[in-house]
Amino acid sequence: MPVADLNILTGENGSGKTSVLEALFLLSNGRSFRTNDTKQLINFDTQSFLVRSELLADGVNKSRVAISYDKKSSRVAKINNQKIFASAELAKLVPTKFLSPTVGEMITGSPKSRRKFMDWLMFHVEHEYLNNIKHLKHVVTQRNAILKQNQNKQELFWRENLIELSNELYAKSDTHFKNLQPFIDKAISSLLPNIKIDVRIYPGWNLSKPLDEIINSNFSMEFRVGSCRYGFHRRDLKVTVNGRSVRDVLSRGQLKLTAIALQIAQISYLKEIYNRKCVVFIDDLISELDVSNAEKVIDELVELGVQCFITSASNSLIEITSNNFRDRIRLFHVERGTIMQEESL
Repeated sequence: MPVADLNILTGENGSGKTSVLEALFLLSNGRSFRTNDTKQLINFDTQSFLVRSELLADGVNKSRVAISYDKKSSRVAKINNQKIFASAELAKLVPTKFLSPTVGEMITGSPKSRRKFMDWLMFHVEHEYLNNIKHLKHVVTQRNAILKQNQNKQELFWRENLIELSNELYAKSDTHFKNLQPFIDKAISSLLPNIKIDVRIYPGWNLSKPLDEIINSNFSMEFRVGSCRYGFHRRDLKVTVNGRSVRDVLSRGQLKLTAIALQIAQISYLKEIYNRKCVVFIDDLISELDVSNAEKVIDELVELGVQCFITSASNSLIEITSNNFRDRIRLFHVERGTIMQEESL
């Protein structure tokens, strides 16, 4: 059985360590972090899969969770033997974070990855946020179609919806991210003590002018390009060092630490302000980090009291945890998809 602190999964590359994290993530989110196609989760020589576990939400409420899939039928998800039809029902039980070996690409990659980061926090602190985001996507889709077809008559209705929703969503997000800032500063100072990193929300338009004024003044251009160029659907997170993009200043290891610090800040915010603990899955923590920085990351997570599942093909992680966290870890070895608990360190 896993422990409430550090669970270390070791094994050679290709042994199935990441698949263990994927199964745990699937149970807590209703989807994979690797693919949106559930069929891809089935071994090539089998027809179905079943994963199940018990989740202890906030150390109090126990839930039995199971997800099954058969190529001949469809996915079935249950909480306490009751079928559920929305993955959000699973995600609400226990907040989870998955940090991949390339987590630093959240900083340097497309805005989509940073939107996911922003939306994760808002989903867990604002109950209507997910529905509002779905509504926003619908509004943008409808207005894009109208702009492409050059239908002036219906455009005003969808434009007003876009402006109202964007302003509302930005106001809520801005409030939480301002409250999050001290947690970001603390996490960054712990992991990157000599670097001053600034993190700000870009709502999808220049805040020097109201959104309605910007859209109205660029009305002809949007018809010409056939898409909504301004609004909360274009939100992003701007991460800079002394006014310069971090991708132009930081090394790959520093970018990974920055991304991890932002994730830790959200975890800490959720715990301190909302009394909710996360479960964290980290695949190959040692990748692009030296031993001292990997130790700093584990220190921060242990201090927060979150449950962690961390994989590594390197003995360095075992050495770090055995030297500093002996009483708080459980070691597992994965070989050809089979998980075996190792002897106590």
